[in-house]
Order: sequence, then structure tokens, then C-alpha cells
Amino acid sequence: MVCSVDERRQSKGVIRRRTIQSDFRAPIGKKFVHKTVEKSGKAVAKYSEPQKKKTIYELWADQVIDMGVRNIRREFVTTIRTYNPSADDDYYHASYVQIGENINFICAQGPLPNTIEDFWCMVIQEDSKVIIQLCQWTEEGKTQCAEYFPSSDWEWKDYGSVRVKIIEKTSPMTQLRKVYRTKIQAIYKDKKHEVLHLLYGGWPDHFVAESTPICREIRMLALKFSEKKPIIVHCSAGIGRTGTFAAIFMAVDRLKHNENLSIPDIVKELRDQRMHAVQNDQQYLFIYRMVIEILLAEDLLIKSPEIISLIKEYDDLIARKRQERNQKSKK
Repeated sequence: MVCSVDERRQSKGVIRRRTIQSDFRAPIGKKFVHKTVEKSGKAVAKYSEPQKKKTIYELWADQVIDMGVRNIRREFVTTIRTYNPSADDDYYHASYVQIGENINFICAQGPLPNTIEDFWCMVIQEDSKVIIQLCQWTEEGKTQCAEYFPSSDWEWKDYGSVRVKIIEKTSPMTQLRKVYRTKIQAIYKDKKHEVLHLLYGGWPDHFVAESTPICREIRMLALKFSEKKPIIVHCSAGIGRTGTFAAIFMAVDRLKHNENLSIPDIVKELRDQRMHAVQNDQQYLFIYRMVIEILLAEDLLIKSPEIISLIKEYDDLIARKRQERNQKSKK
């Protein structure tokens, strides 16, 4: 799919008319959706897998993902070195991802009990102002991520050489259901750092987010408070939900800069930076759905019959997949 944004404005900004070139709608219409859904994960692999011989890590990671193992061995992944000389290992399971000219992500594995200290060292070292957590602490009885900050306000908690406390906490707002905003302060030696933590609990593992408007708002909050510093994003393994979210940012950034957009190329580029990002056909389609959501919200896309039809097909598909997941979980 190739598309671009053509923005036109009438004089004095009284009336602004933004349009999308006609070649935007056709490739993401029914034909593409049917083809992708019909061939399921095989179609996604065809569109998005890098066309090169698999490395030892890739072959091994295929088995890891199939088995649902979340703690990917660190020697096989791109890592970020941290300045914590007291630790046994001075790196963290995370990858730099170039989103756009002034936007960078750090896609990371959710902290484990023995990596919380390194996680916070990375946050301070990279001077990150925003952490986005796309998983709950526990889902369906399985731990997704270690709790890496205290639950009580103004209570210090030590994680090795790093001290952490909450300085501001808000309950989920009506329009941002399942989103928790927490302002956290972390101290490592003489370095004091504050960061905004956004937890979205409405995105199940190996699936898509419950709400596209909420994901859009999280994106806006991240851009607003990031101060052009790397945005740290994690879920459990840091490849499925995290990779999908990164791909959404990349796609919209390309459109904002009037560049051609090819979702398959974006996923390829993303996987070169964070291996196996975007795990299945539903997450792959969710990238398209979120791009449409953002463009519609910013009046950059006309809600034509084709777009309405695509949204309905997506919603119907996800409803069926969600029902299948619920039935499996009851067995």
C-alpha cells in the first residue's frame, strides 16, 4: 500500500480542506482486508518478513514465539548498555527504534524482578520523559511485568542502587478508560530524574487494543510530554503490542512529512531494529486501523463509504477473534 497526504487550505485559514490522494483508499479497502484475513499469518509474513536468510537468533526466536515464552535470552537480542557497574550485566533487553526525524522509541521487554534496577538506569541514562506500558501487571493469572515502582504515593522504594517514588498519580478518566497516569521520580547516585508513566490496561497479549481512540490519545500524550527524548515503550516481551504501537507512530510520521506510506515496508524497517515486532495478522491490520483513526480525527481523511466499510470489516473481524479467544480461555 502506498499513500500520501495532500493538505490544501483556503485563504486566511477560515476554511481548511484536507484531502487524501485517491490511491490511498483502494489498497486498504476490501480486497486487501480479505486477502490478509484469508491467508492469516502467512499473508502477514509474506508482506512483512525481511527477505534474507534467517540468523541463529531468528530461528530460535521463531520457536520462542510459538511456545509463548516471554523471557527471550539476552545474548540473542539488541540491547542497551546501562551505566550500572555494580550489576552483573550492564545491558538491558531493549532496542532503539528510529520513528521519525525528531521521534525515537526504546522498545523494551517489561522489567523482570532481577532487571528493574537496570531498567531504571536505562530510563535515567537516556533521559526519557515518558514510559508507555501496554500491559497490565498480571493478565489471565500470568505475570506480564514486574511492578517496578511503589504503589503508594511519596513512598520511596529501593531497587538496587536506584530509589523510586510516586510524586503524582491520577485515576483513569472517563474518556481514557483503563489508562493510568503516574509521575515518578527516580534517583541514581547524584542523578535525579522525573518521568511520566502511562499504563494502558486495555490491550491483551497477542491481540489488539480495545479502543482506537484511547490509543490515539496515548500517542498525543506521549508526543506532548516526551520533549524529543526517547519514548520508552514496553509490554511483556516488548515485540507484539510494543512493536505494533511503534509501527503506528512510524506510519503517521511518514504521512505527516508527506512521504509515501507502505505498511509492509514499515514493518520490515521496524523488524530490522526490533526483531519480530508485530506478532500476528490482527496486530498487522490494527496498524491500518489506527492510521485511519488518527487521520480521521485530525481531518486528514474523508470518511468515505470505502473507509466506513473497512472499519466495519475490521470491527467484525476483531469481534470474531475476541469471541474465539474468550471461548478458548474458558476451556
